[in-house]
Amino acid sequence: MYKLISKGIIFIFPIIVLNQIYLSAGYLFSTKNEYVLIRNLKIHIPKKINIKVFGSSRIENGISPFMMENAFASKGIDARVFNCGKNGKYPGWGLTMQEEYFSKCDILLVELIPDRNQMIGADQTPAKLSWGSYLDQCLSYHLNHVCVIHHLPNLVSDLRGRLPIKYMYTHKNGWTETKYIKKTDRLNRVHEKVTSWAVESYSTKDYLQEENVYIKKVRSILKRTGAKLVFIRMPVNGIVKSLNDKMLNESRLVDNLQKAFPNSIFIDATTEPSLSRFITVEGSHLEGSTVALFSYYLAEVIYSNLYD
Repeated sequence: MYKLISKGIIFIFPIIVLNQIYLSAGYLFSTKNEYVLIRNLKIHIPKKINIKVFGSSRIENGISPFMMENAFASKGIDARVFNCGKNGKYPGWGLTMQEEYFSKCDILLVELIPDRNQMIGADQTPAKLSWGSYLDQCLSYHLNHVCVIHHLPNLVSDLRGRLPIKYMYTHKNGWTETKYIKKTDRLNRVHEKVTSWAVESYSTKDYLQEENVYIKKVRSILKRTGAKLVFIRMPVNGIVKSLNDKMLNESRLVDNLQKAFPNSIFIDATTEPSLSRFITVEGSHLEGSTVALFSYYLAEVIYSNLYD
C-alpha cells in the first residue's frame, strides 16, 4: 500500500507543479462539461428564489451567478442563480435539456439570439447519462481544476497565436469565467468569424425558422415550472449589432414572443441604459473582468421589472 501511495504521489506531483506554472502564467482551460450542466438543470434549493439562465456561450461566459445573487441580496431577496448556458448551443437546446432533467424554478432567464433559429440543435440533446457516465463527467470536471496536463494542446495552440483566450474556468454554478489576450490580431480573427456568421445567417434567413416550435417549447417549460419569464438579448457590438438589429426588425421576434407571453419581460442589453455601456472584446462576448458588474446591473434590471 505504501509503495502504491508513493507511486501515486510521484505521478501526481509533477502534474500539480505544472498546473501551478500554468496558473501563474494565467493559463487554465476548463470548459463546461455535462456534469456541470446537468447538476444545474437538476438542482432546486427550497425556500430560495431559484433562477435558471439558458443560452449560448454569450450566456455561459457573460453572466456571473455570484454577482446576480449579490444584487438580489441587496434588495432583500435570497436568490440562487444557475448558469445553464452552453458554448455552441442555443436556447431551444437548453430548454429541451431542462425538460429532460426537470427541476422547479422561479425565474427563467432565456437568451434571445437575433441571428439564429432559437431551436437549432435542439434535436441533438444527449440521452440521460448513465450513473457511470455521470460519475466520469463529475471526476473529469474536478480533475480538470487540479490537473490540466491534458489541456496542453490548448496551451500550445494559444502560444502559436491561434486562440485569443488566456484563461477559462468553469465554476460549479455554470459560469465559465474567461480572460482574453488583448492582442489585436487575435481578436480581429475572432471578430471576423463572428461577423461572417452574422452575415451568413442574414443571407440565408436562418433566424426566421421554427419560431412556433420555440414558443411551444417555452410554453411547455413555463407550464411545468410556473416560473416568471425574462428574455435577454446579450451585448453585441459593431457590425454584428447592426445586422442583429435588422434581423430583429424583419423577424418581429420580440413582438411575437411578447404576444405569446404577455407577462414576460424583455431586456435588450444593447439599449438598456445601465447595460449598454458594456462593450464586448470581439463583437460578441464579454470578458470576465466586466461580467461581474454587468451581472450585478442585470439583476437590478430584473428586480425592477418583476418586483418594484
